Amino acid sequence: MGSRYLDMGLLGRHSALRYLVAVLLILFSWFGVGGVLYLLLPIVWAAATLGPAFQLDTTTLSPAGLDRFVNYLALSLSFIAFLVGILLAMILIHRRSPRTLITPNARIDWRRLGQGFGVWLVLSAIGSLVEALLFPGRYQFSLDLARFAFAAPLVLLLTPLQTSAEELFFRGYLLQWFGLRARNPAILAVLTAAIFTAPHLGNPELGAANPVLIVASYFATGILFALTTLVDNGLELALGAHAANNLFSGLIANYAVSALETDSIFVIGEIDAVFSDVQFLVMAGIFWLVVFKLLKRSVVA
Repeated sequence: MGSRYLDMGLLGRHSALRYLVAVLLILFSWFGVGGVLYLLLPIVWAAATLGPAFQLDTTTLSPAGLDRFVNYLALSLSFIAFLVGILLAMILIHRRSPRTLITPNARIDWRRLGQGFGVWLVLSAIGSLVEALLFPGRYQFSLDLARFAFAAPLVLLLTPLQTSAEELFFRGYLLQWFGLRARNPAILAVLTAAIFTAPHLGNPELGAANPVLIVASYFATGILFALTTLVDNGLELALGAHAANNLFSGLIANYAVSALETDSIFVIGEIDAVFSDVQFLVMAGIFWLVVFKLLKRSVVA
């Protein structure tokens, strides 16, 4: 299972020291450089919009005092720094192509990526429709056409960069690194899912619903995408599904309290952690059946 994909960790320069240095570079790019960008953007935005009246005020520059879209841009910048760190680590430290984090084949299977995106997008839409019918009033129409028209192109551009950075690191880089020592798919999935969950522990959703169930949903997502990558022998499905998940939230239906702050068409006023977890398990099962039983990987090797 996923042997060719895991073997990509042996390409280029792959000593333990290089992996350690590369991880430090990636984390510094994400939390160091990305953190600075995350803090600076609101200040620059406020200075540009207020002009001479601008005064540095830690209250108004806190997440609670900022426009949702500014928060989204600041978060996106931190993930772009994260993505750049991954690319630099692959090229400069490991001396291998970043493509090998996605596939062991000669070319990326864009059709497979599209399948992951399309299937998860449809499942997300059906799941939201079911929730809206079961719980009337939970979904509130909130479209501000002018704001949406301005923000939507940037959300379409930046959100896939954010999700790709996460996939390339957690289901790409870490999965291949740990695969040098262990080949048991369950161990690899659990280990990478636990690490994937850790950065999400500060998300505001944990304070708005049962935190144990919210954490369980992050962990389950990590398990699904890791096993999908190993079974499919490539990252394309996970890249597509993760992008679809966050784009649906960012554009169509987002929680009122969310780490991904956008002006979506609908706002979900309540986070029902029990329903959300059950919904995810059903969606994951259907996703698995569709992509592995009904749809096939292209021959691109």
